[in-house]
Amino acid sequence: MVRRRDGTSFPVEATNTPVFGEEGELIGVIGVLRNITERKQAEKALAESEQRFRRSFEDAAIGMALVGSDGRFLRVNMSMCEILGYSKRDLLGKTFQELTHPEDLENDLEHLRRLLSGEERTYQVEKRYLHKDGHVVWAILSVSVVHDEEGESLYFVSQIQDASERKALEERLMHQALHDPLTGLANRHLLMNR
Repeated sequence: MVRRRDGTSFPVEATNTPVFGEEGELIGVIGVLRNITERKQAEKALAESEQRFRRSFEDAAIGMALVGSDGRFLRVNMSMCEILGYSKRDLLGKTFQELTHPEDLENDLEHLRRLLSGEERTYQVEKRYLHKDGHVVWAILSVSVVHDEEGESLYFVSQIQDASERKALEERLMHQALHDPLTGLANRHLLMNR
């Protein structure tokens, strides 16, 4: 920090270069000071922005994850952990392929291929995950890809919303629509369709 005449100060970057005489003796030092106020302000703004992102990511009510192009979880929030039943440490050692229901994996991989090729900018699907305790978790998955300045894919941003309750309700309503409430047998509408 350098202090001005009026008592205010500002950050500087100092460079000192020794000056040697003809016989190799030190005869002085050239000092250069550069005002780095703008750089410090930019660093502070970046740090604040990163902190806002971190809080938004961590505190989101839906499951959020940053996923590498190999499918490995790079970062997950607590909502994602709660939906899938894993700790953060456990999830960071896994890939989304390991947690995707086998019947939904091919569709998921096809969407990712289209995302990476630029055919899709983002996608949203309803899919099944495998919870840590073994049961199926229905979820609405939204995925987008983050690129670097050269357009290369860096990672995916995945958001999942637990849809298990809604899916169970849909199945109950479908069953009620096609079965007699007293006996549980197929009703006339189902029999006519078959």
